[in-house]
Amino acid sequence: MAQPDSCSTGHVKLIERKSGPKFYAKYRLGEQQTTRLIGPAWLKRGRAPEGHFTKAMAEVELHRMMADARIARVRSPSGSSRRQPSTSATSSTSARSTSPPSGTTEA
Repeated sequence: MAQPDSCSTGHVKLIERKSGPKFYAKYRLGEQQTTRLIGPAWLKRGRAPEGHFTKAMAEVELHRMMADARIARVRSPSGSSRRQPSTSATSSTSARSTSPPSGTTEA
């Protein structure tokens, strides 16, 4: 059997919080290990209410997260999936520094 080009593994963890049980996705893509919140866990029988996850639903979400991470890693030029700072935040800072101080008028 052929091995995938990037080795990624993961599992779903159930963690009890004050707000109730939560499912977390823990996966490794290459050398980077990531833990992300999936959402509130539904541990009772029957269909999970909107916004809650059964174990099977959490595993599907884990696989979707891992696929998204693989795509982001391929698309980034450096191979890193870290987010770059927003350019809008830096442009608004530079616009404020060029404006005259408040309370003064230009002649």
